[in-house]
Amino acid sequence: MSCGMPEHGAYPHLVIGRIVAVADESQTRALFDAMRRHGRWSTLPTSRAIFWKNLQPVAIDAGSGEATITLTSQDEMHAAPLRVGDLVRYSPHRGRYEVPPTDKIAAAFWSVDGCVAVLCRASDKQCFGRYAKGLFQVSDGVQLSPDTLKPLQHGITIDAETMLPRNAAHVN
Repeated sequence: MSCGMPEHGAYPHLVIGRIVAVADESQTRALFDAMRRHGRWSTLPTSRAIFWKNLQPVAIDAGSGEATITLTSQDEMHAAPLRVGDLVRYSPHRGRYEVPPTDKIAAAFWSVDGCVAVLCRASDKQCFGRYAKGLFQVSDGVQLSPDTLKPLQHGITIDAETMLPRNAAHVN
């Protein structure tokens, strides 16, 4: 991984945290160039412009003070704009209802992105207390260490559909 980005495919874990940055076109192109220089994303078209047209990098702080860079589609970004300070959840594509596109280029981009959805707007501080920040397994909502990506022995477990804690008396 590079900046939390897998070499191939989408970031595989749920991420709940605050948006700390939404990349602009120049930053997106620089990320694309860096990933390609390191031999990553070899299945994507080589055009930086097409990458920017399709994908939006978003940096999320899941409570560790370090950002995890995730990708979401520009279509989703335009439908529900993300703002710095919003509490969001990133999820890789999952479930029977998320079928990859049949177009080869669209499918290539779909294979490396996920969905970033707003849980609470930055201005709704009361909402933030409902959710636990962190990285979580998609399969069962078990919290992962941001350093090792292994389950935390005394971590929080969330419902992987609602994103709400299952076993927490304390939410961060």
